[in-house]
Amino acid sequence: MIESEPRGLSWAAVQRLDYLKKLESGLEADQDEDENLPNVKAIMEAYRSGKLNWDGTSVTYWSNGELITGPQKLEMKDLYALSAKHGPKGFWVEGIMITVRNPNTQATNTMATSITFDFLEDTGASSMRIFSEDKENIERLSGASLPVIGNALKQTAAGQVQVQNVVLQAMIMQNQQNLLPYWVDIKAAVSPGAKGLSGDRLAGVWIHHLLFVLSMPDNTQRKHIGTDLNEMMLNLPLPDHKNAVPPSFY
Repeated sequence: MIESEPRGLSWAAVQRLDYLKKLESGLEADQDEDENLPNVKAIMEAYRSGKLNWDGTSVTYWSNGELITGPQKLEMKDLYALSAKHGPKGFWVEGIMITVRNPNTQATNTMATSITFDFLEDTGASSMRIFSEDKENIERLSGASLPVIGNALKQTAAGQVQVQNVVLQAMIMQNQQNLLPYWVDIKAAVSPGAKGLSGDRLAGVWIHHLLFVLSMPDNTQRKHIGTDLNEMMLNLPLPDHKNAVPPSFY
């Protein structure tokens, strides 16, 4: 991998270039519906020339193969503004590896413009996954396109697939009440198709970063989440170790 790139590049930059080369091949083979191939090529050239380095702390913004601004610290207000101005097609944020609604309309969002989705809580999923049908429904309801970050490769049980990354705002609710003090900005991968026909929506790991998450041997497969561990321990159901069974084979 190193031998194929110019001397003097950091290991992080070389690894990123290897990833981008695979993504470039996928975009060239497909129709590049999001018009991000020029961005990928320009970003690869920037890494190879030494003008750009992957440091894990800053981002750059690209549109149709041209650098808009950066490197700079990621600020969601900047991402939203630039995505609205230059996106949704041909817009890319380089440097990001982080009930839903559209952040582009957060000033006017209400429960009427928010959608409640069911998600599979899969601890093996590194990021949230929704489907293109979900994305279209959110955009139709809110009246605006979702902020886009760019394309990415995702490892699945069927191998690597190419997906579009967008930004959503997520909230956990119970009895019409918010369980978090604020809506959380989440990066989500958009898979083609619709839930059911193409699999399950995946919640990703963001809940585990914000809340206590517990499971019980009671055969319900439920997850118990909360902000106060002591209160949770007092209200958990009794475990049923004797009758607990592993999942059935399918």
